[in-house]
Amino acid sequence: MNEEARATSITNIQVAKEVEGISSIDPGLGAYQFENLGELVQFSDLMSKADVMLPPHLRHKPAICLAVTMRAIQWKVDPFALAMETYQAKENGPIGYQAKVFVSALEACAGIQLNYEYEGNFTITNEPAKSSKGNVVAQRAAVGDRRCIAWVELKGRRFEYVSPRLDEITVKNSPLWHLDPDQQLTYYAARGWVRRHKPSVMMGAYSADEVESMEPMRDVTPKRGAFAQLAEDARHAATETTEEDQAQTEGETPQEADQSRTNVQVEEPEVDTESPAYQNGVEAREGGLSRGDCPYPKDPVSASNWFAGWDSVESDHSEDSE
Repeated sequence: MNEEARATSITNIQVAKEVEGISSIDPGLGAYQFENLGELVQFSDLMSKADVMLPPHLRHKPAICLAVTMRAIQWKVDPFALAMETYQAKENGPIGYQAKVFVSALEACAGIQLNYEYEGNFTITNEPAKSSKGNVVAQRAAVGDRRCIAWVELKGRRFEYVSPRLDEITVKNSPLWHLDPDQQLTYYAARGWVRRHKPSVMMGAYSADEVESMEPMRDVTPKRGAFAQLAEDARHAATETTEEDQAQTEGETPQEADQSRTNVQVEEPEVDTESPAYQNGVEAREGGLSRGDCPYPKDPVSASNWFAGWDSVESDHSEDSE
């Protein structure tokens, strides 16, 4: 047992002793047995404090440790060993797993051991290898049409997955793609086989290469229409006008306020059915906007035409229903 494995076993035993309800533990197999979810939560909280026994993206994050622990139980592996095989491409991004995890899970959960065949060739060039982001990941690059076929025969039927050729794989951020391409192609084919033929094993888990290639989420909320924005601006302006009028009338006596209203002469402007305001009113009504959405609060003529256009659509609907 090497030093890393020994340290992992010691940590597992220490954590297990602190969590009540674990009925048995085998450090060699990582066979934790929890009685309820509460014990899992308690274990994950302690696990998150393991410091150097965890990768940075799991330290002091009990919720993520809980998710990893539940995966470990599903895949029948040690939680700490699985934690060291997790990967996070960017902060707050999804957690991915090294491809070897899926091979192990397939064997543990389904009892299937894959076979591998290789086709094509590869050569090592003296050109530096770059990642999908343009960063140099190795001093020499492996290129060629090499590919891997993962397969197994079950009940007389062959189930296989053929990987893309080496040059067709775009995300190759690990230097091992150029130092040991056959090994990386093996992992690629194994992951593809599990996803295609035994998806229940992965159940939404991503590999490290997959989380590397994930694009950040975009805001797909539809943009507001120009008229809807105009109506909103008008409502805002109307609110400001009401506040100004209220401020001006503060301090008036009831008699002065009545006299002010009496002196106001309201003339009804003529309706111009050819005006842009009238057409806007028609479009507003057809678009489902209400009378309160009139965008001309400070222009009586345009407002009158807009309301006339809005009302004309309502009248047409009334005639159709008669």
